[in-house]
Amino acid sequence: MMTPKMKEDICARILDSSRQLLLSARISEVCREKGTQKQLEFVEELFCEELNLRDENGRIWYSMAR
Repeated sequence: MMTPKMKEDICARILDSSRQLLLSARISEVCREKGTQKQLEFVEELFCEELNLRDENGRIWYSMAR
């Protein structure tokens, strides 16, 4: 069971990730309003994977540009 504090924490992390991905804050709002625990965990995992991929691709691009 997800407590309100747990939901707020995961939604805050989703908001932070969405900003880094240049997405609107509406994603976090919808997650807060409608998301189940499993859905929120999935969205957070998905965003983390995308950020990691972009970070890795950025490092590859930077090393190739040298």
